[in-house]
Amino acid sequence: MDLGTRIKTARKHAGLTQLQLGKLVGLSQQMIQKLESGKADATVSLLDICIETGVSPRWLARDEGEMLDSQPLILNPEIIRRTHEELDSYYSLLAGKEFDIEADPELFVKAYEYLAKEATIVASGERFDFARWLARVLKGVRDGATSEDAGTVDRGASRGSAIKASQA
Repeated sequence: MDLGTRIKTARKHAGLTQLQLGKLVGLSQQMIQKLESGKADATVSLLDICIETGVSPRWLARDEGEMLDSQPLILNPEIIRRTHEELDSYYSLLAGKEFDIEADPELFVKAYEYLAKEATIVASGERFDFARWLARVLKGVRDGATSEDAGTVDRGASRGSAIKASQA
C-alpha cells in the first residue's frame, strides 16, 4: 500500500473528511487530496496526520507494523513541538543531514519518549542532555545497528544511569 493510500485509510479510520483532516493539521482540503493521490510530499505533515487519526507513525510512513498501536500513546503538543525543535537543532550537526521523519519515524518517537521523561530526569537531580542522547543513538545507527537497536541500549538501563554513562 502506498503512502497516499495509507493517509486516506487513516483519515477514513478516524471518520474525517479531507476538509476536516486538513483543518486539524493546518492544510487545505486540496493538499490532503494531493497527499492521498501521491502528488505532494507528506514529510512535514506525517506526524500531525498520525496524531489526528491515531495511527502508528511506523505504519503510516513505511507500511510496517500494525496500523494502530496496541496501547494508545498520549501525546503532549508541547513535547511534540519541543521534539521537532530539538531534532531540527541537533540532528543536522550530528548526522550531517536534515532530519526526515518519513525516513526515520522511529527516531522521532524515541526522541519524543525521551523528552517526555525529561521532567523525571531533572527531578531526580540528573543532568538532561538531549544532544548527547541523540549522538549515542546516531552512533549506534552508524555502527550498523538500526535506530531501534540503538534506542534499546538506553531502555536497558535506567534513564539516570544511561545519562551518567554518556557523561563519562
